[in-house]
Amino acid sequence: ILTMLKTTDYDFRIPFDVIIFDFSINGLGGFDLLLKRLRVRFPDALLIYVDLWSLKHGAIDSTEAQKLIKEYGGEVYHFGQFLYETPTAMDVNFAEGLQKGSDSFPSNENPQVKELFAEDEHHASVHGHKLIRYHIANIIEGHGSNFPSNPRLGPWLGGDFCMSWAKSNHSPAPIISGGQMREWDTSKGKWAIEAMPEGLILEYFHDGTEDIPINLHYMTKSEDPDDPLTSKYPPAMIKIEQSREIIEQRKQHISTADLNIALDSSGTGLRVIDDFDWAQDGWVFLSGIQNRRGLRSFHVSETNTA
Repeated sequence: ILTMLKTTDYDFRIPFDVIIFDFSINGLGGFDLLLKRLRVRFPDALLIYVDLWSLKHGAIDSTEAQKLIKEYGGEVYHFGQFLYETPTAMDVNFAEGLQKGSDSFPSNENPQVKELFAEDEHHASVHGHKLIRYHIANIIEGHGSNFPSNPRLGPWLGGDFCMSWAKSNHSPAPIISGGQMREWDTSKGKWAIEAMPEGLILEYFHDGTEDIPINLHYMTKSEDPDDPLTSKYPPAMIKIEQSREIIEQRKQHISTADLNIALDSSGTGLRVIDDFDWAQDGWVFLSGIQNRRGLRSFHVSETNTA
């Protein structure tokens, strides 16, 4: 949350009144965990989910996300539900008939619809953002007296920490071996840890009192959306252990294994071919491919829970 606010002045002892979710274009990995933790931390906050979609790529199936939001007492706004801030007889609910989960969406030549999107026909335009702002404000105003004067502040379950080194050459998780921090985009000041072929080991100290899941957030991009083998990012095997000695042993084990990567049965993804059951042994396979084909040609993130 601190990184989202882009400020060091926020006092974590002050609860939020409203929390807005609007990242459904790029997927909803880990959304259920995020929602659960935010509700425990901010039990009185109004949750608002903006169901976004793309004129160019359609929309993902956000049915479960909307259901969860409503179960936690939140509200949902479907982007573009009304073409005008004030509903009129001319309104067209073009979100109806949208094929959820489809990689293709029929071109809509309605100029009022196109006005809601930027030139890339994927992100909302200035007008689209104004429409979202208008409807969010209406939802908040409609909540009215339901906001308590002294909102409660709950715990962070087992603790909470977000690590990102995309715009910094410092990793909060020290590199133990097999990796080097490199600036891969000097014009934008973007950094990444380059993992060596023999394997990378990072260390993270969790000082909470309970076990917590770890969400791995990583970038994806493919030159050819129809060919999983054209990913700019190589596949990787991930393992979490409680001591450096054990993880060193695991690293040695997998570095000497004869792992083979092949297309999965659908031909759109990758899988590991080996007699040893790595998943049963606690390893997580990251294919380096965006799960949603329509977004594979873009630099977008994917999430995996370990």
